[in-house]
Amino acid sequence: MSSTMRRKSLRRVPGPRPEPAASDVPAVSLGRLTKADFRADEYLKETLRSAETTNIRQFRKGLEDARKGASKNLQKNVYRNYESFVFISKEISSM
Repeated sequence: MSSTMRRKSLRRVPGPRPEPAASDVPAVSLGRLTKADFRADEYLKETLRSAETTNIRQFRKGLEDARKGASKNLQKNVYRNYESFVFISKEISSM
């Protein structure tokens, strides 16, 4: 086998990359995110210190999912509190 043929057979074939193992992806710590003294730059440096690009993408997806969940929760609370506000306002105006 010639050296050119050997080189061709060693080349990588492009294709989808396998998903990283769940243990390799840094976990999103909601407890740390909600602390009053939370510092995003420190959190990211510590959490992503030795993460690979694929794992960082998965971590980002986890952060995005957490943001969406928090947004839905906030929206529910606003509607619930608005309903109470309207009820109380009507009670006060009828006094």
